[in-house]
Amino acid sequence: MKHEVIHSLVGEACADFTVLFCLVTHEEYLFAAWYDPRHRITVWCRPPSSEAWTTLQPEGFWIAKRNRNANITDYDSHNYLTMAIDDEGLIHLSGNMHADPLIYYRSAKPLDIASLRPVRSMVGEREERTTYPLFFKYEKGLLLFRYRYRDGCSGNGDDIYNCWDSKTQTWRRLLDTPLLNGEGERNGYARPPVPGPDGYWHMIWMWRETPDCETNNNLSYARSQDLLHWETSSGETLDLAPPSPYSFCILS
Repeated sequence: MKHEVIHSLVGEACADFTVLFCLVTHEEYLFAAWYDPRHRITVWCRPPSSEAWTTLQPEGFWIAKRNRNANITDYDSHNYLTMAIDDEGLIHLSGNMHADPLIYYRSAKPLDIASLRPVRSMVGEREERTTYPLFFKYEKGLLLFRYRYRDGCSGNGDDIYNCWDSKTQTWRRLLDTPLLNGEGERNGYARPPVPGPDGYWHMIWMWRETPDCETNNNLSYARSQDLLHWETSSGETLDLAPPSPYSFCILS
């Protein structure tokens, strides 16, 4: 039997610079997010058993230092988009940030892109200069959000993780301290934690001493069974930075 490939035209995207888009499948729904030829954030949805896509270009707030709205991107490959669907079916979308205020959208109704609205804050602290957002799922579908908060130049920043409480529909810190902390002197450039077949989450990163990528050094590795307690490849416990006053989330 010959495999049939079905093509579905979604829409036109910008092609004048390189940036990553996002495609998410949830209960046979397809969701896509990208920038149109005018660099506007565009979200599409295709329900199950349908060939028709519905579309939305969500509103944005004004970013003075960029002289543009948050729903319009610059020529910057850092400004990719990331999207996820939580256990209640709410849509979460973030991106278009390179040391910018947090740009985050959430739907008011399950699986309904028409109800996507900008939410100006998650936790309320360290959200003014954000880069590298990422949604991903923990065990039992718990939604997590990771980003880098930058103090000053790109050689100085922290990796911060939030977790979503679907019952209260609020975000909390996953940890009461950044997972990677450059101590004001450097920045850790990390790949997101990846779950392995051995029951561990595995993470690698490099340290950068200045804004120049040539100063990347020391490929590093750590593992964790719960994303809260970390150790070396030989099982030696790794201490995180001193706690901060943020509220935090216990994974269970």
